[in-house]
Amino acid sequence: MVKYIRNNFLLPELSLFKSRGLKTFWRVAEKDRQSKHYQKDILITELYEEDKQALYQLLLTRYDGARLRTSRYKAAEYRL
Repeated sequence: MVKYIRNNFLLPELSLFKSRGLKTFWRVAEKDRQSKHYQKDILITELYEEDKQALYQLLLTRYDGARLRTSRYKAAEYRL
C-alpha cells in the first residue's frame, strides 16, 4: 500500500505542507478511487465498501489493556 501511494501520488515530489500540494494530492486520490482495481476488475470504491462492512466498531467505554500491580519481590532481591 505504501509503495502504491508513493509511486502513484508522490512521484514526482509533491509538497503536502503547502495547500496547493495537498489539494493536488486530494484531487488525484479522489480520481483514483473511481478507477478499477488492477487485478479484480472492480471499482476501488466498491471494494472499500465491502471492506467497510467487515470493520469492527470501536468500544464506547474506556478499555485498559494492562493491569498495574505491585510486585511481591523487593528490589534488593534482584541485585547482583
